[in-house]
Amino acid sequence: MKKLLLLLFLFCSYAGYTQIITKDTVCANSPTTFYTADSSYHYAWDTVHIDPSQALGGFTQLFATNSFSNGNCYQVKYDPSTGNYYGFGVNTNNAFYRVNLGTNSLNPAGTVTSFGTLSSYLASNFTYYVDVVKDTTGKWYAFITDGGHLIRVDFGYSLGNTPNVGTDVHSINITGVSRAAQVSLYRYNGQWVGFVGDISSTVNHLTRIDFGTDITNLTPTFTALPNGTNAFSNPAFFALYNDKVAGTFSMLVTDRGAGPNGSGLSRYDFGGNLQNNTPTATSLGNLGGNFTGPRGITIVETCDSFYALATYGGFGGQNFAHLTFNNGTTTSITNTPGLIAFGAMGTTGNSSKVSLNTFWHNDSLYVATPSNGVIWTANWFGLSTGGGQVTYTPQATYTFAPGYHTITLWADQGNEMHRGYYCKTIYAVQPGPPKLGHDTTACNGDSLILNVSIVGNGTPNYTWSTGATTPTITVKVGGAYSVTVSGAGLCTTGNSNIQIVQFVARPVVTLPADTTICSGTPLKVFSSGTYNSGVLYSWSTGTTTDTIYVNTSGSVTETINYGGCAGSGTMNIIANPTPVVNLGHDTTFCSGYELDITSSQPNGATFLWNTGSTDSTIAITKSGTYILTVTLASCPATDTININVAPAPVFSLGNDTIICNNMPITIGYTNPNAVKYVWSVDSTLIVHHAANYADSSYYKAVDSTDAYITTITGGIFSLTIYTGNGAGGGCAYTDTISIIS
Repeated sequence: MKKLLLLLFLFCSYAGYTQIITKDTVCANSPTTFYTADSSYHYAWDTVHIDPSQALGGFTQLFATNSFSNGNCYQVKYDPSTGNYYGFGVNTNNAFYRVNLGTNSLNPAGTVTSFGTLSSYLASNFTYYVDVVKDTTGKWYAFITDGGHLIRVDFGYSLGNTPNVGTDVHSINITGVSRAAQVSLYRYNGQWVGFVGDISSTVNHLTRIDFGTDITNLTPTFTALPNGTNAFSNPAFFALYNDKVAGTFSMLVTDRGAGPNGSGLSRYDFGGNLQNNTPTATSLGNLGGNFTGPRGITIVETCDSFYALATYGGFGGQNFAHLTFNNGTTTSITNTPGLIAFGAMGTTGNSSKVSLNTFWHNDSLYVATPSNGVIWTANWFGLSTGGGQVTYTPQATYTFAPGYHTITLWADQGNEMHRGYYCKTIYAVQPGPPKLGHDTTACNGDSLILNVSIVGNGTPNYTWSTGATTPTITVKVGGAYSVTVSGAGLCTTGNSNIQIVQFVARPVVTLPADTTICSGTPLKVFSSGTYNSGVLYSWSTGTTTDTIYVNTSGSVTETINYGGCAGSGTMNIIANPTPVVNLGHDTTFCSGYELDITSSQPNGATFLWNTGSTDSTIAITKSGTYILTVTLASCPATDTININVAPAPVFSLGNDTIICNNMPITIGYTNPNAVKYVWSVDSTLIVHHAANYADSSYYKAVDSTDAYITTITGGIFSLTIYTGNGAGGGCAYTDTISIIS
C-alpha cells in the first residue's frame, strides 16, 4: 500500500499512520464504502493518484486590510465547534489579528478582529510568527514569536472566543533566541515538542522546546540544536519530514543569511527520535546559485514521492519554487534537491512572503501568503473530476468497474494529530457465484478445511451440502462438497461449484528390525512395498533413492511420499568394530628351528587357526599356509601367512688326513644353493692372505668365503655353508676335518 502525507510547517503535529479501511476485494458495479480511523473533520477522497508536482495556479488577491500591513504570517484553521474557518496572522507592527471566514475558507469579506499588541505583550517591534494548535482536550492556543519571547494566547474551546488579556495571555522567555522567527508545535509520543527559528545574524541554530505532556507549561526546556560545520547562519524557517517507512525524522531549514555558507538550504537528520537526541546538521548549499534568500518552506508527500514548496529571492523579489528529491533512481530526503522555479506567480509588493500556509477549499488545496497588506492565495492542485469527494465524516462511497483501483485519502491538515495522504489498492470483482477451491486430495487421518471467498459488505448466509451453516467446514471423508451463499450487499451469491475431495492412504514404511553389523561391511536397507511411478523417497541421510547402504552406527529414517501423502519408518543400527588381523609377510626359516606367530587383539576376541588351535600364538615347525580368524563382538577378520621350512645343507669334508714335507692339500665342498662359505682353523676365522711362503702358512692364498682352500700346515679346519634366509642368517651346516703335518 502506498501513502501520501502532507507535512506543513504551520500546523504540523506528528501522529501515527492513518489507514483506509475496507476489504482488499470489493464488488464491481455496487457501492463500496471506505472508512478511516482518522479523527479529522475534513477528508478529501479520490480514485486517482494526486500529483502535487504541477506548477501552482497563479496567485490572486483574497482581501486587503491595514491589519495585514507588514504581515509575516497567515494561516487558516477550521473549528468544528462553530463550523467556521478562521485566519490568523501577525505583523511586524506588533499586532495579532483573526479573520472570521465563516464556512468559506476563501471568503473575501471575512470579519477582521485585531487584538493589537495584547496590552503590550507584543513589544519587540518584531512580532514575526503565529502557530495555532489544539490540545488533546479540544482547547485552542496561539503561539506567537516576539523577539526573544514566545507569547501564548488561550482561546479555550472555540476559536471564536475573545481571549482575556489578564488571564489568557502568557509570555515565555526563549533561552538563546534573539529574534524568533518561525515557531511550530508537534504532538510526539504523547508530549508537545516545538521548534523555533531565529532571523538574527548572531544566532546560527534552531532551538527545540520540550513542553512535556502539558502544552500550557510556562517553563519548558530549551535545547540549542547543533550548527554542524557552519551549516546555518540565519536558520529562520523550516519544514519537518517524517519517513514513516524508515521511522526517521528530517527537517529542511531555509537559511536567508550572510554566514560562512551564505544563504541556501540545510537539513537536520534526527534519526528515529524527534525529541531526545542531537540531530546531524548538513548544508545543501544554494542549489546551483539559484536558491538565495529563501524564506518559507513546506513539504507535501505523495504515495511514492514528495516535494517541497518554498519562497526565495530576498526582500522585494520573493519567488516560488518546487524542490524535488528524486535523483533518477530513488526518492530520498538525503538526495540533493533539484529546483523548479515558478517565478512571482502574480504576487506584488515588497514583503518577503515568509509564510506558506496550505488549506483545503472544497476539493482543492490552496496556498496562502501575506504580502504588503494583501493575503494572496493560489490553487496548488485539486481532486479529480468525478472521483474526488470531500466529506466531513471519515467515510466515502464509490462504485467501480471490474479491475484494480486505487483509493486516496487526504486527511485534513486542520487536525494537528492526524494529517496525511494515504493510498490503498483494491480489486473490484464481477458479481457471480461463490467459488470453492479445485478438486483436491488429502491423506487418511487428516482433516481438510473448505472455505469460500465472499466479496461484498453484507452479512453472508451459508448452507453447505453437509447441512452446515458456518463460513467454513472441516471434512475428514472424501466426497463432493458445495455451498450456497445468500445475503444482501454481497456480490458473491448463489450455488458454488462442486469440489471433489479424495482421501488416500498414507504409505506404510516397514524397514528391517534393528540390527547389528560390522563396520566396513555395508548393510543394504530398503523398505518393503511396491509403488507406481510418482513415489518420492527421502532418507535421513539425504539420499533420495529407494535403497541405501549403511556401515555406521545410528538410526535411519525413510519417508515415502506417494500421492501427496507421506509415511515414515525408522530402524536402529549398531556397527561393531571389525578386528584388524596382520600376521606379517610370508617367511622362510631352516628346519630344526621353531617360529612363533602372535596376533594381539582387545579383550573379548576369540582366535581360530586352520591348525585347530584357539590360542592367540602358535609355534610353527613345518612349511605350509597358516590362516587365523579373529572374532570380536561377532565381527570376524582373517589373515594368511605362507611359511617355508628349508632343509639344512649337509656335507662332509672327508676323513682326517696326514700330510708330509709341506705337501699342499686342498679341502672343501660346493653346494649349488649356498649363499656363503665361512672357514676357520683352530677356531680362528680365516681371512684373506697373500701368497708368500715367508709370511704365510698357506700354500695358496685363500679367502674365508671360498668353497675350497689349500693348506701346507696342519690344524683343525671347519667349514660352514649357508643357504636361504632362515634363522641365524640362513640355513647352515658345519663339518670339521683334522689335518696333521
